[in-house]
Parts: sequence; structure tokens; C-alpha cells
Amino acid sequence: MKMSDNSENKNTADVSRRILVIEDNTDSAEMLQTFLEIHGHQITVKNNGADGLEAARDLTPEVIICDIRLSGDLNGYDVAEEIRRDKVKSVFLIALSGYGRPEDKEKSKSAGFNEHLTKPTDFDALLKLIDNFDGSNQI
Repeated sequence: MKMSDNSENKNTADVSRRILVIEDNTDSAEMLQTFLEIHGHQITVKNNGADGLEAARDLTPEVIICDIRLSGDLNGYDVAEEIRRDKVKSVFLIALSGYGRPEDKEKSKSAGFNEHLTKPTDFDALLKLIDNFDGSNQI
């Protein structure tokens, strides 16, 4: 995961966001949680699609960062499609994936993701997306 000097020096967000991280790799999830909390955001982590979807419904986060290849019955595409059909349609969905070909990004967009970032995570790009999100769904 890439982190520049710029992101390390910025300790708080202009706006604190409620963010749900859905990531089955616990080390990656913990790193994302720590990084985003340092930058002033309120983070909830779930480690599979079903728990993530339940948390999205219960917590109404403003931003969801979701791995595409999740263990369990629901992958990231399934989670995004369910969220877009559900009452949490206005959430800003960011896909995290090891797959970054144009067709992978198109599949993410078709599933309902607003943005698609490729692993290893570029933390500056992630913060920029979160900081620039104006609270409205941009699909």
C-alpha cells in the first residue's frame, strides 16, 4: 500500500465521514482502519460481504470501501448491487481490487461502485476521493 509524505502529514479530514470497510484480509482491513481513523474518519470494519451488507443497512455509512474478492457467499459486486437496490443507495462506493484492467473497472461501475482503486492501495488517491465526495451519489 502506497503512502506519500503528504498523506502522512495530514492528520485530520476536512469533514469526518462515517466509513464502512468491507475487507476479508484482516491485516489490510486493520491498516485501512488505522489510516482512515488517523485522518479523522469514523470507521467500521466487516470481514465478509454478508456482515458488510448488514452493517451498511444498519449504520448508513456515507462511504463504503469494499474489496471485490471477498470470502463467503457474497463478493464485492454482489454487495454493491444489493446496496444500490436497498435503502442505502446514496452511499459513495469505492471498490478495492487486485484487478485493474479496464473491463474490471467497467464491471465495478456496472455493479454500482462509484470508483475503483487497484491494490496496492494508493492512500493519497483514497483520501482524495473521500475528501472530494460531496455527500451526493455520483453514479
